[in-house]
Amino acid sequence: MGINRWIGNAIPTVQVWSLTITANDTATNYAVAINTKGVSVAGDSGGVSATAAKLAAALAASSIAELQEVTWTANAASVIGMGKTAGKPFTALAAAAGGTGAMGSVGNTTACTGPNFLDNVANWGNFVLPINGDDVYVENGTVDMLYNLDALGSVALNSFNVAASYTGNIGLLQYTGKYLEYRETMLTLQAARTNIGYGPGAGSPRVRIGSVSSAATAITVSNTGSSNEPGLPTFCWCGLVAPGSSMQVLRGSVGIGAIPGQYGGLDSLEVGYVTNVQGDAQVLIGPLSGATSYTIAGGTTVQQGNGLGSLEMSAGTLTVYGTGNCGQFAINGGTLFWNSTGQLGGGSNSISGKGILDLSQDMQAKTFVAGGVIYAAKGATINDPSNVLTGLGEYLTIEPQGCSMSDLNLNFGYGRRVQV
Repeated sequence: MGINRWIGNAIPTVQVWSLTITANDTATNYAVAINTKGVSVAGDSGGVSATAAKLAAALAASSIAELQEVTWTANAASVIGMGKTAGKPFTALAAAAGGTGAMGSVGNTTACTGPNFLDNVANWGNFVLPINGDDVYVENGTVDMLYNLDALGSVALNSFNVAASYTGNIGLLQYTGKYLEYRETMLTLQAARTNIGYGPGAGSPRVRIGSVSSAATAITVSNTGSSNEPGLPTFCWCGLVAPGSSMQVLRGSVGIGAIPGQYGGLDSLEVGYVTNVQGDAQVLIGPLSGATSYTIAGGTTVQQGNGLGSLEMSAGTLTVYGTGNCGQFAINGGTLFWNSTGQLGGGSNSISGKGILDLSQDMQAKTFVAGGVIYAAKGATINDPSNVLTGLGEYLTIEPQGCSMSDLNLNFGYGRRVQV
């Protein structure tokens, strides 16, 4: 157990890739592709060298963005691909099909590395990769962590710490501006504790972490920088982790399973703490993700599709979409916008004088748990102008607490039956 720091000090190298054509046939198509996009040529009657030159020329002339990141040449029977940017890797695949033609060796003759590679020991302060039990610190720097992002996936760290003084990027953009990224975009991490954005500083504009662990993990987000990826939060997390895992968001832009296709599951989620205003935290929870227990004390949280086991609110807003259920809730302040068609309520449900349950944003029918009661204090608000909420198998029951029914702010629209 020790401390290891990210310094990003490795010298960048240019990747060199090659393939050798070993058997030529004019009926064979020889192809090279990056990110499933590529070119192919028929074998040239002039032999293996002529076919290699023909394929290299087609690659060099291609308008495919991924292929344009490489300089393509031929050397005898070989096609050579040389990266145009030192320290930026590419993955090229080759195949021969349709005839008797064949390729021999395919792969890198010079591997790519540089200051953005997690697996290069020159990028770590101890000149070794982190080991089990280490505390990793990413502070006071601008060098991005971009490649071989799974290098730490099998290492059980004690903690992974990204200070606000670090303004580099962790992980790649999902979309480069020219193509959907085919390299790994998320840092694979196994850490008992993860701390993001603590201390003074502007913070990183992009942090992408995917947790893999058989043990519980605790994640604290103190703050983040402004996202440099349109449509996605600054800190995006995903992971299927052990029971007891938690996330606390004090301030900043956070996504939980927010990237399409990703899943993020937690036992507990706490949002908002600093000043209990909407600007403190912005949390986006993807349609496959969520937590069992939600505590909302400020900020703006959006749940796109999954349900939640229980909810306690004191400030801020929570907007829930999709079909997921919400179990027992206590809205002591702030607003729950319930736009899900799932079942609402369970156990003891309450709304205080500063709490608001709002069902005005979605016209789909919604049901309240059978036999459940909403205990409402003076000033509590339930807004259902379109009559979308009904009791499940019986009437919806609202019980005033220490006040009369007239002390509640109830809007159930027109034509609603009230049973006393």
